[in-house]
Amino acid sequence: MRPLVISHAACGGHAPENTLQGVRAAIELGAEAIEIDVQASSDGVPVLMHDLT
Repeated sequence: MRPLVISHAACGGHAPENTLQGVRAAIELGAEAIEIDVQASSDGVPVLMHDLT
């Protein structure tokens, strides 16, 4: 069994975190899965961001 390559925050070290640009960078670097943080705004709209700050 081989390890699975998972990109955290869509390759934050190579592109802005939690962005399409980051997802593309992660794929180009060989990520097999991508972890992205989703929070809900006060009106219930999903927003991609790491924490509440």
